[in-house]
Amino acid sequence: MTQTTELARHDNATAKEKSIHREGYLVKAPMSKGRSSLRSNAGLQGVLLGGLAQHKKSHKRYFVLEGSMLTYYERQGETKAKGALQLGPNAIIETIADEQGLVIVPFPGSKKELFLTSDDTEELLAWQTSIREACTKASDSIIDEHEHDIEQKEDEDDEDDLDADNEGHDGVHIKEEGEEGDISESKRGRSASEQKTVAAWKEEWARRVTPHTRLPSVKYNIVKEGELEIKSRSTFGGWVRRYFVLTKDLFYYESIKAFEASKSACTQISLEARVCRAEEQGTREFTLYVIGATYTFRCDTDEDTLDWHVSRTEKVSTPQASSPTEDRFAKLRALRVKREQAQQGVE
Repeated sequence: MTQTTELARHDNATAKEKSIHREGYLVKAPMSKGRSSLRSNAGLQGVLLGGLAQHKKSHKRYFVLEGSMLTYYERQGETKAKGALQLGPNAIIETIADEQGLVIVPFPGSKKELFLTSDDTEELLAWQTSIREACTKASDSIIDEHEHDIEQKEDEDDEDDLDADNEGHDGVHIKEEGEEGDISESKRGRSASEQKTVAAWKEEWARRVTPHTRLPSVKYNIVKEGELEIKSRSTFGGWVRRYFVLTKDLFYYESIKAFEASKSACTQISLEARVCRAEEQGTREFTLYVIGATYTFRCDTDEDTLDWHVSRTEKVSTPQASSPTEDRFAKLRALRVKREQAQQGVE
């Protein structure tokens, strides 16, 4: 009995070790005065943004990344955590080169942000990679759950169909000699329309979590490229300069050197069927509204602002493939118009 218990404990410990993606010490620290002062009494160090000034201290903490949960302890071996972040598919992860740090926002609009630093640059980059992989896996698990829900709904529908077929036969359907066709469709595969729905859902979700996947280097079909300033959450709405490349989507890089070195882009903003409206604000700013996000840009000159605005607008106005949701609404609008015309004809 004792031996069995010890084996079970060993298996549990082994499973927990396998589930831990990365662990080690990092420094949980505030950002520089120039950045932290952009919001009064705001310390960016794993506490609420409205934290008091006394929270603006650096602390060495032991971090454990297990699945999509990033937990930190005062020291290694402790069981009581000092804090934790649940990383979702929309988490924001950015490196701040001049601060030698990593900013983590669990989801857009979250009041909890984490700023981590380390003397070992390679270790910090390894953490960044691991955290982004955790975000990608979180999005994959959501897709799997969605597919499971669809399959479960299909099974329930099939059971209802089977019950209807068996009605009046005491719950048993006996296939008569020479009878054609299946007894039921409970074992059928997913229909073509359902497969298209799942595929379209996966494609749309992939667009939403693009910032957490490794983006391709962009070298072809470039409409426009150059430096712009963009409002960044990691600086509490302050401006950061990035190198932008416009193709069918809008990519931006840490710098022109990163672009020329064919490094992966920081973020990809999909323009296909996702632009709600575009407008200029002020003299050198314009805002891009897409589903679930807003991006505000600032150019160096008025001419550059107009050039970017026109280039982007022309690209956006190019006919693009519509999403399943837009197709559905278009059909509903067409049916409503037809119904109204029929009513007018009767009158």
